[in-house]
Amino acid sequence: MTLAPAAHAAEDLADFLGGAKAGPVQVRPLPEGSRVLLAPKAKVWNPVWHTDGRTIACLANHGDDAVWRVDVQTGAARRITRDPAPKSSLGLLAGDRWLYVSGTGSARTVHLLAADGSRDEELAVGWNAAPSADGLAIAFDTPLGPQVARLDARPLQPRRLPLPELKTVGDCFPRFARIHPRTVTAPSGSPAGPNGRQVPGPAPGTEAVVFAQEGHVYLVHLPDGKLERIAERNMQDLAYFVFGIPSPDGAAVALFSTNAAALSKPASTCVVSLAGDRRPREVSLGKVQQWLDSDTLLLLQNGQLCTTRAVPGAQATLQAARTTGGSVSPDGKRLAFEFAFQDTNGDGQVDWRDGTSLLLKDLLRP
Repeated sequence: MTLAPAAHAAEDLADFLGGAKAGPVQVRPLPEGSRVLLAPKAKVWNPVWHTDGRTIACLANHGDDAVWRVDVQTGAARRITRDPAPKSSLGLLAGDRWLYVSGTGSARTVHLLAADGSRDEELAVGWNAAPSADGLAIAFDTPLGPQVARLDARPLQPRRLPLPELKTVGDCFPRFARIHPRTVTAPSGSPAGPNGRQVPGPAPGTEAVVFAQEGHVYLVHLPDGKLERIAERNMQDLAYFVFGIPSPDGAAVALFSTNAAALSKPASTCVVSLAGDRRPREVSLGKVQQWLDSDTLLLLQNGQLCTTRAVPGAQATLQAARTTGGSVSPDGKRLAFEFAFQDTNGDGQVDWRDGTSLLLKDLLRP
């Protein structure tokens, strides 16, 4: 299925829906400076930029769930998967391939998809799939816990990651990280400086996987399988970590903290340094979406996308409102975001039940 370039007015979006939504539906005006890339009948989510900056893939429901590919310049969109099963966890692999998850529950499967949709290969049972930076391996959740697998072997030969003693095995959201030991402690009185000052370290980077479980966050060093805890849940401070996203330089991990048992504590984003004292520091309220560089985060705060430096107390810059998520282009100049053009239940809030379209706008600088 192919859609022509999407309409650029809220009234056209209402016509496009064609009454697909029942109940009190309000169509909101488009944000200033934005244009519509994709307007499906129900919703769009998980936009992922291609490294060329000219193409975005996303998950959308236009009758059923599918992966869609959108030309950023023209807005022309095309469905590139045929399977109507629910979709999740879309990502881009080096080598011009998409990675996504299809299905529900424990029957979900990880798929490798050619950039144009010409080939769709089922790889393994699993979910929350994420690629390595070089595109040669994937990490994903399974009923037995997080696993990793190289893509140069068929069939896949998944390797289970070591787990601590747990009461449950749930969503771990494993993600690859390239750990670069940037500092070593120099002996006191050495040429590096007095009192053991921190200086650049010569050690090469090592591959690791970050994952969360039962409110803690762990780091597994893949060469030797060493498991270490880098962030602990703290029920006194109501910190319960759901997932972690490593920074591009491997020096830190952004953590999403929430606590379902204490709704008075808003969700927040913390950052833990892998070269420092390993103590999570709260940066801001909201849910981390991505690192823009080694110092800047994209956050979702109460239906608003903001950018902020990854340090406590930094001033946030509002990028988009009435949104359920988004991602920034590889050059850091444009934002693709899910705009909630409908207030489906008339409650005035922005959530996953609202209809969403894919919009594009320039990223604002502080």
